[in-house]
Amino acid sequence: MNGYKKRTEQKKASILKSARVLFNQNGIDETKIIEIAKIAEVSPVSIYNYFNSKEGLLRALIEEELDKSIQMYNDILDSNMPFEKKLDNIMNLKNYHLTKNNNIFFTAKTGDSKRINKIYEDIMNYKGKKVYMHFIKVGKNEGYINENIDNQALLDFMMQSFQIMSQDSYKSNSADYKKDLLSLFLYGILDYKK
Repeated sequence: MNGYKKRTEQKKASILKSARVLFNQNGIDETKIIEIAKIAEVSPVSIYNYFNSKEGLLRALIEEELDKSIQMYNDILDSNMPFEKKLDNIMNLKNYHLTKNNNIFFTAKTGDSKRINKIYEDIMNYKGKKVYMHFIKVGKNEGYINENIDNQALLDFMMQSFQIMSQDSYKSNSADYKKDLLSLFLYGILDYKK
């Protein structure tokens, strides 16, 4: 990486870190671009150049967080452990992400949660599908997901399950309820003839 690219990446990282801190402290609406720029020690113009808007900055933060989670899921799926163990690890990781608090990205102020959830859902609609297809492929290759069920039908089922897990009623329910729904989501598609 040349010097210019390195400085650009360092600026972006500083902006994201500063935005996360201020979004947590003040909420998204109350945080101003100029405040983020001051803490990140960049010009407000740099923020607009890299992220276009505060909404773009928020999206980048959420995407960064999701990319870390997606990498963890892919690492589990690509490991040499038995599929049942992969399922257990994925279930525990998913349960952790869904229950660690009502919002895995920020300690959102009133009104921020819906906005964050919308961006999260938008990103998951394209990135999540890749992980789910990876899961389906691995499950079918290892003989644990019924090979007679169409991949698109499985993907649609998984995406609808994700929608349930994104609802406020899911988030406000008990840990046992969440675990049961997650079990249904993961184990409900297994081929029990095995």
